[in-house]
Amino acid sequence: VRLASDQLTMEWLTGSVALLADTIHNLSDALVALPLWFAFSISKRKPTPHYPYGFYRVEDLAGLGVLLAIFASGLWTGWESIERIINPKVPQNILLGIVAGFVGGLGNEIVARYRLKVGKEIRSLALMAEGHHARMDALTSLGVVVGLGLVALGFPLADPVAGLIITAFIFSIVFEVGKDLIPRIVGKADADEIEEIRSVANKTEGVEGVGSIKLQWLGHRCFADLCISVSPLISVSEAHRITEGVRHELLHHIPALVDVTIHADPHTEESPDPFHDLTAHHF
Repeated sequence: VRLASDQLTMEWLTGSVALLADTIHNLSDALVALPLWFAFSISKRKPTPHYPYGFYRVEDLAGLGVLLAIFASGLWTGWESIERIINPKVPQNILLGIVAGFVGGLGNEIVARYRLKVGKEIRSLALMAEGHHARMDALTSLGVVVGLGLVALGFPLADPVAGLIITAFIFSIVFEVGKDLIPRIVGKADADEIEEIRSVANKTEGVEGVGSIKLQWLGHRCFADLCISVSPLISVSEAHRITEGVRHELLHHIPALVDVTIHADPHTEESPDPFHDLTAHHF
C-alpha cells in the first residue's frame, strides 16, 4: 500500500498516464492481499457438523475476487490511456516518474519472489497466481520507465501507449490466473496428481490393485476418494488394516491431503469392479 501511495503522489506530480496505470495496478494488488489473508485465516478453522469439509473453499472465493479486481483495474487503466490519446497531455517531472517506475519494479519483484516461494511450499494456486501477478507488475513498471524515457526524447504519445501496453499486460494476467483458478474451482484434478495417488497406493503392502480415484481441491488443501482391491481370502479386519495403511502412506506423501476415503474390493481377474454391478446403472 505504501508503494502504491508513493507512486500515486508521483503520478500527481508528473501527470503520466502510464504511471497512473501502474499505480492502479499496484494498489489493486495491495488491496486484494487483504481478502487472501482473510481467506487463509478462515480456512484454518476446524470443520463443523454443517461444514464437514472445513472452510478451505473460502480461499478459492478470495482468488475469484482477486481475478475480478484485476479485471476492473484493467478496464480503468485502458480507459484512462485512451482518453489521454484523444486529449494529449505531456507529463511533467519525468525524472521523478522514472524513479517511481524503478522503485515499483524492484518492490514488485521482491513481493513476487516471496509469494511464489510460499505458494509453492503450501501448494496454494491463489497465492502462486498472485506471485506471477506481482512479477508481471515488475515488468509493467519497467514499461513506465521506457515510456517516460521516450517522452523525454520527444515522443509525447509514448506515455499513453505505454499505458495501453500495461493494460494489455493486466488482461493477460486475468487470462493466466483465470485459466488455472476457474478449472480448479469447478473441480479439475491434474493427471500427475491422480497418478501420484495411484503409485503410492499400489506400493502399499496388501494392495492387489487400484481402481477409480477422485481428487477434489478446496483452496490449497485436497480430499481424495479411491477404490483398492485386496485378497478375497482375508478378514474384514485385515482389509481395514490395509486401507488404513494406504491412508497413512498418502497423508505422508501428499502434504496437501486433508483426508482420503478408501473403498476395498475383493480382488478378481474378471474386471476391476465386478461387485459394483448393482449400482452401475446409477452412474
